[in-house]
Amino acid sequence: MKALARAVYQRCDILVLDDPFSALDQRTQDRVIVNLLSPDGLLRHMHTTVFLITNAGKRGISANADQKS
Repeated sequence: MKALARAVYQRCDILVLDDPFSALDQRTQDRVIVNLLSPDGLLRHMHTTVFLITNAGKRGISANADQKS
């Protein structure tokens, strides 16, 4: 969890998350998804591109890309 916090604190344009949920319980996973990865999450507001590699297949994570019409 410290590594994830450090990565967010760095405010990178691109963030690669390699199985960030492996050591987290379901409640913590849900909080990370809502607070960081959701359309209203911090990484979206920071305009960070996230590559998420995970084996946590239980949770569908929306990849809502901004689309301009």
